[in-house]
Amino acid sequence: EQRLTKLKELIQRTIAPETWDLTGTQGSAAQAAGGRGRIEVYGRSLVISNTIEVHEEIAGAFSLE
Repeated sequence: EQRLTKLKELIQRTIAPETWDLTGTQGSAAQAAGGRGRIEVYGRSLVISNTIEVHEEIAGAFSLE
């Protein structure tokens, strides 16, 4: 879980950092702060909610090509 938390933080710092909700709140408060995306550690996985463009950036970052 600690490795996933570090990976979560790395993604939030390096891929579209202005889009993430780093406050831990939901709804209008998070949107007013400029963040809307969320990453949650769920078991042995990361559950990522953000725009399709951000998902594509994340996928590209982990591409082997």
